[in-house]
Amino acid sequence: MKQRLFTFFFVSLLWLVAVRATVTIEFSFGELAVANGTIGILVADVDQDGFTSLLDGAGTVLAVGSTISGSDDKIIATIQADDGGYWNGATGFSDTLSAIDYTALGISENTPLQFCWFPGHQLPGGTLARGDSWSCFQTSDIGTSGGTIGFLAPAERGSYRISHLSAAFDGDFDPLNPAATGNHASGVVGTPLPAPTDLTATDGTHPDKVVLSWDALSGAQGYRVFRSAGNDFSSASELTQLATNTFEDSSGDFGVSYFYWVLGYDELGNGAESLPATGSRDIAAVEGLVATKGSSASAVDLSWNAHTSAGSYDVFRNTEDSFVTSSFLINTASNSHSDTTVGEGVAYYYWVVAKQGGNSSEPGVGDAGWKTMGSVAGLVASTGEFAGRVSLSWASVAGATVYKIYRSSSDDFSDAVYLGDTGEVQFDDLSAGPLTDYYYWVEATNGQIAGPAGESGASGRRGDVRPDLTIGSKSSQKKGDNIYNSSASGQKITEKSKRHSRITSYSFLQNDTAVDDRMVVSGSKGNRYFKVKYLKKSPTSGNITSAVKTGRYFSTSLSTETQESIQIQLKPTAKTKDRKKSYSLIVKSYAESNSSQKDAVKVKAKHKP
Repeated sequence: MKQRLFTFFFVSLLWLVAVRATVTIEFSFGELAVANGTIGILVADVDQDGFTSLLDGAGTVLAVGSTISGSDDKIIATIQADDGGYWNGATGFSDTLSAIDYTALGISENTPLQFCWFPGHQLPGGTLARGDSWSCFQTSDIGTSGGTIGFLAPAERGSYRISHLSAAFDGDFDPLNPAATGNHASGVVGTPLPAPTDLTATDGTHPDKVVLSWDALSGAQGYRVFRSAGNDFSSASELTQLATNTFEDSSGDFGVSYFYWVLGYDELGNGAESLPATGSRDIAAVEGLVATKGSSASAVDLSWNAHTSAGSYDVFRNTEDSFVTSSFLINTASNSHSDTTVGEGVAYYYWVVAKQGGNSSEPGVGDAGWKTMGSVAGLVASTGEFAGRVSLSWASVAGATVYKIYRSSSDDFSDAVYLGDTGEVQFDDLSAGPLTDYYYWVEATNGQIAGPAGESGASGRRGDVRPDLTIGSKSSQKKGDNIYNSSASGQKITEKSKRHSRITSYSFLQNDTAVDDRMVVSGSKGNRYFKVKYLKKSPTSGNITSAVKTGRYFSTSLSTETQESIQIQLKPTAKTKDRKKSYSLIVKSYAESNSSQKDAVKVKAKHKP
């Protein structure tokens, strides 16, 4: 008994659930020019995200529970067209759609509905194929002939009517003008042609046209070309329809960049549009401009890539990197030009503009160029006239702001070293060594452009003050003239004295260079056997013993080959008496400006009792 009650309860529960999950719709839909038996379907947009077009409906099975092309649009009922006596001799759809199970079909109330029919398909419907015709209708209006719902799934449970009858029955659906009554669409089932690929458009290649090309599209009967000034296909205008995969657009404005699209079409309609390509009736900028940089002493040579669309070229020049303020230089039909109007030491910036008829390109990328800075002329190096330096001078070079000095001990510029630079046209080499011949070169530059340095060679020598000491027994005698050393070699005399007689000798202090300078003289101080005295004799006289002994005697400034005469007195002392003694006296001298060059003389005194 309990078992039976339980079974009855379970069955009753299933019945309640089934009833709550179903709805009945009485469906009447206008007079249509379709054959008896044509299948119609009621479709629900399950996810309520818009209906999928039946253009993509190939492969759809026309049966309850099927989806349109695998989308979320689901068939919830099928209806067969007949005349039914309702349509005044025409054919329409009329049926009672019972037990639509929302739960089983996965839909809910207020889901948007759409009604479609397929001429050429009859129940049981079959499968849609490419080329099948279709028509669909959807509206939110309630039928004026007594319909109780719009095209939304009604609430669960109960019976409802959708009634859109013909105009003859005062309905609101006019089969002669479906678009005027609700949302109507019709077409042919098929997969649209894919978008054409590799669309290209010339951009500045031709001043009179834009040439389009794209890959041929399999299955396309032809192509439609669209153009817009912005990257928005929806705003594009159709230019042409053609059967080939190339097109020349000569209708655009010169210098305006356009966006182009291409789509293919066949007997089923248009395919998808291609990705856009941009192009313009224009002259592309000149490329490859090169200006020589110091390779010529007379010009700046320009060259650039030949331009397929250019009839000629305008060349512009500026002394600053600004095309806006540049000046027109020349028009030429050649893709090269030699600018001989450039100044010395000036860098110029150049641009080239392609010309075709009255049209011009944008300026290409510019380049800077200059001719070689002039070489230094008139370089003179001193040859010993200046103490401790070699003095250089030269003629100024136009455009030069700096001169670079190079020196070598050989007449070969490749061995030269950089000494320094100056903004003047003279330079003193204070680092030159003594008694050495040097070779000099000067390079003119303005910090960017430099002239040749190896063409300006000149030899020079540092001026070194060289003392020349001589020695003699008499003022009329000289020994050691033009002999220079600090060992007194070749510049020695021997003097003898008897008893207490005094030895007198003469040393002559002479300047053997072209540079005036004073000479410093130092001499022996003597010993207990010989007393030494130094007396200046010419050009003035005086006792200079103390200064010479301390090495602090300074001569007057001596010019070339002038001299002072110094008398040297050696007198035996009382300690000598009858002893046999000898003594060597050394006198040395060097120039005040150069202590490295010394000369020396020697007097050997012998006392004989």
